[in-house]
Amino acid sequence: MKRCIPVLFLVLACGDGDPADLSGSYTVTITNGDNGCMTDGWMEGDSTEGIRIAVTQTGSDVAAVVEGLVGAYLTATLGSNRFQGRAVGTRLDLTLVGTNEAEIPGCRFTTDAYLDARVNGQFIEGTITYEPNTDGAAGCGLLDSCSNEQTLVGTRPLPD
Repeated sequence: MKRCIPVLFLVLACGDGDPADLSGSYTVTITNGDNGCMTDGWMEGDSTEGIRIAVTQTGSDVAAVVEGLVGAYLTATLGSNRFQGRAVGTRLDLTLVGTNEAEIPGCRFTTDAYLDARVNGQFIEGTITYEPNTDGAAGCGLLDSCSNEQTLVGTRPLPD
């Protein structure tokens, strides 16, 4: 058992360490990827630019609020415009838990969004993945195992 202790310390030392300061006001562009859930109106390759995201951070706890019309759209469709989660090194691992219920014949569901991004100085790059949470009814079919994805790229001003 004593031989494992140095290995454990080595593994811990190789982690990303304390999170970087990832807070700031980001301006990003999102581009639709695969329409795995066959969502009406989702056009692969469509992009939206100039989206503002305000990121706040306390230690490794992070919140990211999508502002403007896109934030209002997220609130109307998913139930919130606020992602929450953690920073690990220069990586953001955030979740927006959907609360607005949608329905297709024979199936009720909400949709969660997962933001996974890396920040390098003033640049941010990553993905947003949307996954339905269904009621498990037979009519849900594809929604029980699908996701839609967007790429995200952008910048933030460097601190003074």
